[in-house]
Amino acid sequence: MEMLLKNPYRRLEHISGLREFYTIASDLINEQRWPEPLATPTPQVLQIGTAGYLTSETFVTFVHEKNRQARVYISDLSEKPLADCRTHGLEQSNVMIMQADTTHFQFPPNFFDLIETDALLQFLPPAEKQQAIKEWFRVLKPGGVATTRDWFIPNRSTPGELEAYEKRRHIVKEQFGVLPEKTTTEEIFHLLKTAGFSLTVKQDSSLEPGKFFLHIAARKPEK
Repeated sequence: MEMLLKNPYRRLEHISGLREFYTIASDLINEQRWPEPLATPTPQVLQIGTAGYLTSETFVTFVHEKNRQARVYISDLSEKPLADCRTHGLEQSNVMIMQADTTHFQFPPNFFDLIETDALLQFLPPAEKQQAIKEWFRVLKPGGVATTRDWFIPNRSTPGELEAYEKRRHIVKEQFGVLPEKTTTEEIFHLLKTAGFSLTVKQDSSLEPGKFFLHIAARKPEK
């Protein structure tokens, strides 16, 4: 993140990429003709995980462009990126910053209209992944939507595809210091559907290895 702040080109590239992700998530919702989560008078929105203020600022701006009355909660398990958000003045009357564990939220049931998280699931072991998805379902309002994107590997993959996927996992480890869990597309779909979500998915071919990167929107039924 510090490198992004020092390099204007990288900073703009980062913001542009995030906004593209959020736009794709919004498009997935619209394509399914699901009610727009940000269209309620005062939508409650949760961002799970932040790399720092630039990431959260971009998300907050995107949300408030759609609905200025939205209340955005920024959460992370680590205090450091949250402190970065506070230092840069992101905490406001309608932007709350808090340390939280995605597997055990303190929020009441049926609280959020929209949950957004980016490439978080890849870092969670299987049991924690399952518990996190159950928590998302619990705290979403009926009709609420969770949007995410991540690298997953299909069960039926060629040796070359598996090799490319392993290279991606180790690139992420070099970036963040943690080796992502190997997660299949079939596994993540099963976990989301078992929790009760309806899904819509888009494969992103613009990233390498492209076929492994999926955009997911998961909706909690209205009843």
